[in-house]
Amino acid sequence: MTFLMRRYVERFGDYYGVTVYHLYPDQPMQEEFLGTGSISYQRRLVELLEREISWLSYQSRTLTLKEHLSSPKIRYRDTRYRLSLPARIFDDLLVCRLRSRFAIERVKALEDPRMEYERREGDVRFGERRRMELYFYAGEWVRIVGIPDAIINNVVIEFTITRQNIRHILGRAVIYAYMCMRENTGCATLIVPTTGGGDEVGYLVIPNSGFLEYLSNELAEVLKGEVEGLRNPFCKSCLYRNVCPYGL
Repeated sequence: MTFLMRRYVERFGDYYGVTVYHLYPDQPMQEEFLGTGSISYQRRLVELLEREISWLSYQSRTLTLKEHLSSPKIRYRDTRYRLSLPARIFDDLLVCRLRSRFAIERVKALEDPRMEYERREGDVRFGERRRMELYFYAGEWVRIVGIPDAIINNVVIEFTITRQNIRHILGRAVIYAYMCMRENTGCATLIVPTTGGGDEVGYLVIPNSGFLEYLSNELAEVLKGEVEGLRNPFCKSCLYRNVCPYGL
């Protein structure tokens, strides 16, 4: 085994949580893999993922199938819906309800319902990048569209410059895993920081139906209308800070 794994549960509300496994390099991998400079790091990162994808696929399937996955909040078959949203809306939702409300209004104003910020190309090229979707119940059926950075078998890979504080990415990571399960079994999402300087190589996010319940409740509240925000560390860089009372 190349990776050392440390399990923890990120809690949401009083009753919900997501299991995440920190992936650390063992000593031989540290000596071989960890380079200096971002370009060198990203190149070695891709080499490492290529080498270890079979092991990651096995771990994803084994760990995910231990969870309760079936949920009435998810549909794959064609379903009547009124609103189409990008999977990244769950990032906004876990940062701030008001931010997600602003994001939804912005999406409604776009001509392309597939969402311009789901089509961004990252700096790291690895695996297949393709559009996926599912229908998610949040008081009404909503079509969720996502384009993760890579999909290989039952592993969804999402690259990020974020290191350590990945809490706000977990909703999207779980939704991506359920999108993957339309065609595969035992899918999980691997969040991979593309910047060096940390101990972890990545974070393996294990989906569960309970967390879908939490996301459904939160999104339903936002879709109903008036929501309040809360000042937090994301306010300074928020796209909507000029129109938000908490961003000034």
